[in-house]
Amino acid sequence: MTIETVRQLLGIALLLAAAFEDVKKKSVHVAVPAVGGAAGIGLSIAGSLVNSGSLANAGGLANAGSLWKILLQIFLSALPGAFLLLCCLLFRGQIGSGDGAVLLGLGLICGWQTALGAFVHGLVYTGLFALVLLAKRMPKDTALPFLPFLLAGYVTTLAV
Repeated sequence: MTIETVRQLLGIALLLAAAFEDVKKKSVHVAVPAVGGAAGIGLSIAGSLVNSGSLANAGGLANAGSLWKILLQIFLSALPGAFLLLCCLLFRGQIGSGDGAVLLGLGLICGWQTALGAFVHGLVYTGLFALVLLAKRMPKDTALPFLPFLLAGYVTTLAV
């Protein structure tokens, strides 16, 4: 099993747990994205060590350049979730902070490109579902859990 496969499975596990909790409780416990994000950081370090051949060296990281590369990768991976958390602050709670935290954790697991793709697909699925609800004359202020749509967006991103 490759590190990429582990990343994909961990992303699905994170989103399944978070989506279930989001639908059931309309919130996400902070431990869910925190554990996912920590695992993502661990995978980033392990992946960089394996790819650079540094695991063969008893000293760990081969040089400071690989450490900066890992830190840059982690920083970039956190950007989609950080953006959503900023939107949560700007829109004063209309977007759940748990959504941003889970997207941040997902980014740390699978990278910013996959997290951004999942986010965009998730927004499209949310919009389509909202149109269906509007067609059924549901109130316009009906709150929708975003994480099930983010899960669908993640699966779509992996399939594309």
